Amino acid sequence: MALRHELVRQHPGLCAPCLDNPGPSGRGDAQCRHLHGQLPRVQLRVGTDLKVVRALANAFLLRTTEEGSRSLVSGTTFGEQSYGRLWADDELIPAASVLLGKEGYEFRQKELHVYISAHRQNQKH
Repeated sequence: MALRHELVRQHPGLCAPCLDNPGPSGRGDAQCRHLHGQLPRVQLRVGTDLKVVRALANAFLLRTTEEGSRSLVSGTTFGEQSYGRLWADDELIPAASVLLGKEGYEFRQKELHVYISAHRQNQKH
């Protein structure tokens, strides 16, 4: 945040999109380059930091194309046995014991009632 304030102080013509969207080159998007000319050298550092954060997020949170296609195929082949069940990492996860049996049924009904009541209250406002 301090870097942003310093850049805006030194270059009053910079707008928020220039700082928030460094673009592929790390120098702001085309519109900002057109309006403000070449952004300061410091902006390249901000863009590089964003690329590092994006690469880490991609590595830990996103799936590759191959993993996504395998998920799609396995999800479509489970059929009716998977209805209403948790599916993660290409396998069906067994239901928690608290959700099974008579106690589980009563628990689900109670939670459903709470959810529906809250939803109706929100619609009245």
